[in-house]
Amino acid sequence: MNTFRIIRTDRNADASTLAGESLLIGRALTSDLQLPHPAVALAHAGIKQHEGAFWLSALADAATSPVWLNDAAVQQAPLSDNDTVRIGPYLLRVAVQQEALQITVEFVLDLMQADSEATEPPSNVGTPADERVLERYWERRLQTAEAEFARNKLPDEPPQTEQLVGQSQRSTLRLLAASVALLLLCVAVLAWAFPRLYSPGPLSAAHASRTLPAASTLANRASASCDACHTLTGRMPQQCSACHTTPTFQAAIAQRHMNVGLSCRACHTEHRGAEFKPASVTNAVCTNCHQSDNQSGRQTLHGGAVSYPVRNGLWLWEGVSQAAWQQRGLPGQTVDYNLREQFHMLHTQGRAQGRAQCVDCHLGGTAGAALKRNVREACAQCHSLQPAFAASLARLAETLAETQPLPTGNARCVSCHAQHGAEKDLRASARK
Repeated sequence: MNTFRIIRTDRNADASTLAGESLLIGRALTSDLQLPHPAVALAHAGIKQHEGAFWLSALADAATSPVWLNDAAVQQAPLSDNDTVRIGPYLLRVAVQQEALQITVEFVLDLMQADSEATEPPSNVGTPADERVLERYWERRLQTAEAEFARNKLPDEPPQTEQLVGQSQRSTLRLLAASVALLLLCVAVLAWAFPRLYSPGPLSAAHASRTLPAASTLANRASASCDACHTLTGRMPQQCSACHTTPTFQAAIAQRHMNVGLSCRACHTEHRGAEFKPASVTNAVCTNCHQSDNQSGRQTLHGGAVSYPVRNGLWLWEGVSQAAWQQRGLPGQTVDYNLREQFHMLHTQGRAQGRAQCVDCHLGGTAGAALKRNVREACAQCHSLQPAFAASLARLAETLAETQPLPTGNARCVSCHAQHGAEKDLRASARK
């Protein structure tokens, strides 16, 4: 009776000790040492003690299921201490301990590449005194094993490694689904307990109120909930139009703005605090599209009066008269400076000294393309605060009489041009 001590590093299992006449190695569940991989035959190899040594025998077809001993394919060979046996992707390290044989099993998938590169047939490294004794033994042992194979229908059973992989994948999917469900539950609880937690900022007073003012003519209902604007099925512009349609106000916008895909949110923003008025439309919103560089075919603001006077790198501005130059206290004569120098001196020197800095207009940066970024918007934001300049804008509008000045204060684009309602033709609807 021989003793075989098996140490499995390829699976989570304790070391085991087998006592028997021989050790049958293969994929079959009834094997003494099971190696559950498709590259391993049902009965792949066997180990039996004979003439004082443990002999390794290849039992399967050597062409498809070779047995390797110390990197050489063998048919029959004695085992020594520290030998290495390779079967498919399994590495069996042998240690001879007195009358026992210890085998440490490792799983190394890359080892299968060597099987396909084998060119020499297996050899008999050693020969026992009776050459046929081991062959006859394994023939009898396999005859008994074949009956067990047929009775248990082992060829139809899936390899154990595939079963383990499938179980691992299913466990991972279940864990992932449980994690997602838990996360959604936490989000729902937080959204219910802290409704403003996921908001970019507080709503304006007009949208946060739960009651509609009696004198309101712009809305038909209060909208103090998130789903009044944000829904899973409807688009926000549709929600806006449904609320802001009254007998005296129409939410439809000018056809020209509809043609370029303008939406309610392009002009009316929210979540900027209780004091903010969503109905307010700043000049910066208008000038962002209506710039003097008319490459997109859009209308230029008042012939460029509000815009940076450069198009495609060429100055369109005619410069400052000598009388105006002296009146503003600028040094020298206008002929001493080019148009770019006159333009910048007009904003930063003379009587304007200290009232304007480079970063007031060049908001994007100080070098490269960023230097010209936001200049046009900066022009409108600064000059619209001056009543005198606002009056000059009114005179440039063809539909206004030159004798009718605008009220003093901040003149906005929407002060002259209606957007909603019956007068939404923009240019033809400058307010009378």
